[in-house]
Amino acid sequence: MKNKSAKHNKSLRKKTVAVVLAAAAVLSIISVSISAAFYGYNMFNHYKLLAEQLADTAASEMSAEDIVHYYEAIKAVGYDDEKYNNDEAYRTQYDEKANAIKDEKYQQMLNTLFIFSDQSKGRNDIEYIYIQVIEGDSVTYIFDADHTDEQYQLGTVRPVSDSLQGSQELQNGIPAFVSNNPDDGWLCSCMRPIRDANGNPVALVGVDISMGKVVNEAIVYFITLIVIILLAVGFLTLALLRRVDRAVVAPINQLAEASRNFVEDKGETLNEVSAISQLKIETGDEIETLCDSIQ
Repeated sequence: MKNKSAKHNKSLRKKTVAVVLAAAAVLSIISVSISAAFYGYNMFNHYKLLAEQLADTAASEMSAEDIVHYYEAIKAVGYDDEKYNNDEAYRTQYDEKANAIKDEKYQQMLNTLFIFSDQSKGRNDIEYIYIQVIEGDSVTYIFDADHTDEQYQLGTVRPVSDSLQGSQELQNGIPAFVSNNPDDGWLCSCMRPIRDANGNPVALVGVDISMGKVVNEAIVYFITLIVIILLAVGFLTLALLRRVDRAVVAPINQLAEASRNFVEDKGETLNEVSAISQLKIETGDEIETLCDSIQ
């Protein structure tokens, strides 16, 4: 009998585990990738549509004529960003002039924007809502519904953001888009025009919705999905191994033992080379063991 004690054989059981795990890994990657694509597509589209609807609703509540009036009045005052941030006397003087322009109608419109922002907390999570007029490569803020100290004063001028540079006809609005930056995190943003009686755009309502909660929910979702897949793979692997043990491995081992006993009995009297002894099967599992036992 051939001596193959030195060969490292891999059992059918181990091969089955390897095949199942490899197949499960491939299927898991495919399923998670497809799920991530659909989840991200549907969720991002939902928030894009929501941002546009909120901006359109806010725009419909604003008075284009009053916005033009506030814009022209504050441009007559003039704004110097460097002085405003570094010269306390200039800042105080500018704030006094800007606040003098803010009449009762201005406060009503600003409160309307605050209502949109405050009522969204815990639901849509509006991070910022504001009204600005675009002029070339810069924007002038007319309203900024921000409760923090970072609220822009009427007439504050800022450059057009890098993500919007080169966009055509900004005054007609900006379709909703999703961005991620270190300062604000994940945001879904859009801008919709406020039009006068003739349909001409005079300003833009900007809405930025925080997507931090959505991204965290997505992470939890994918972790849960991966755990479920791993549990399912583990259960299927155990079930398959029990089936392989009963239906394949155990019968082959029994047959191998019986064949070995038979050959040992016959080997005492048979010296000729048989066809069975010339077989060369190298599968590295119980089948090879069976072959060895009868040679």
